[in-house]
Amino acid sequence: MRPNRRRGVFVGLTTVDVVLRVDRHPQANEKTVAGERLLLAGGPAANAAIAFVRRGGVATLVTELGRSALAELARADLVAEGVEVVDLAPPDAGPPLAVVLSAAFDGSRAVVLSRPTATNANRPAGSGSDVDLSGAAVLLTDGHHPHLALPLVERARRTAVPTVLDAGSWKPVLGQLCPAIDYAIASADFAPDGCALDRLQELGVAQVAVSAGAEPIRWRDFPGRSGHIPVPQVDVVDTLGAGDVLHGAFCWFLAQGLDFPSALQAAAGVASESCRTFGRSLRA
Repeated sequence: MRPNRRRGVFVGLTTVDVVLRVDRHPQANEKTVAGERLLLAGGPAANAAIAFVRRGGVATLVTELGRSALAELARADLVAEGVEVVDLAPPDAGPPLAVVLSAAFDGSRAVVLSRPTATNANRPAGSGSDVDLSGAAVLLTDGHHPHLALPLVERARRTAVPTVLDAGSWKPVLGQLCPAIDYAIASADFAPDGCALDRLQELGVAQVAVSAGAEPIRWRDFPGRSGHIPVPQVDVVDTLGAGDVLHGAFCWFLAQGLDFPSALQAAAGVASESCRTFGRSLRA
């Protein structure tokens, strides 16, 4: 089937985010009052799906939510954003809760993340093997929920759907995932020794990049080409979700036919713009 350049599939984590805007990060035993607050769905794959939709795409999010009150809140938020949700959670599962403090003075954030709630987490309700990939132009995974990601990534590779990895941090499943990944974008935290590009290519990914906030994005492809992509500098208000926006926008531009460095460059501009204001615009 001919790819639909507007359709992307996103596999991974959905959280419920409590985002509080504070003048500064509080010290130990200190109370402070938030100037603004948000309660919304978050998580790498979920935010990337929303960013993809906001560029004009059609996004399917394969994730685990469950039927708790928090899960229903996240589901409603994602649907309102135009994301199709495929929920393969066990019946008693619940999404992780993230409490985020966003500092007004520089846009930095502090995050406390809970674990997912599921008494039968070792018995998943479903896997990604039955998810429809027909017509998909791109598939992204964030490495979470590997029992969902692995069969989908492998099937995408067999059917020539480009695969993208959000390699925000090292996860044991990457040794299995990476041989079926076409593009990987890591954060600087992925390899503190600065060798993330080497590590990802050693794992089998041909086209790799590393983002580091406002610093240039480093990239390398299999023929040995490499380069640095400047990140547009903006007046930063909030950096929450900027990396997720980068991944979602990259998927969009890749689906439109841009080559690797061109898609990275275009996505960097979208991610930078997402830092200009607090709130919903974080998804650009």
